[in-house]
Amino acid sequence: SLTTINSAQENKYFWRSAVSNNVLDDLHIGAYQSVGGRWKWIDDDSIATYENFAAGFPLPGGGQCTGMLTESSSAKWTNEDCDNQKLPFICRRIGVSSLHPDCPSEAPKEGNDILAPGFP
Repeated sequence: SLTTINSAQENKYFWRSAVSNNVLDDLHIGAYQSVGGRWKWIDDDSIATYENFAAGFPLPGGGQCTGMLTESSSAKWTNEDCDNQKLPFICRRIGVSSLHPDCPSEAPKEGNDILAPGFP
């Protein structure tokens, strides 16, 4: 699903990810304007408790989807017409762990051997 952003730190992380992949204009994120006018996240319909809209946004009638401006490190948001504005997007992968299940959960002690899982 499109990404949710719940803090300034996450906003900066997704901005860096976009810029490092040469997305230098706008991109879609997962916030949308609900029928009642509240901004919610598309993945679970929760109310967006963190917002980073640019000055003057969201524009009335400007669209019910949200775009992140990537040309500035402030990574401000705008409302976009997602049916007519085809933009790159960022998705969130859920349940992905970068740790191998055989890796120890604590740091090795001095003098102990360090073994890689699956390595003879």
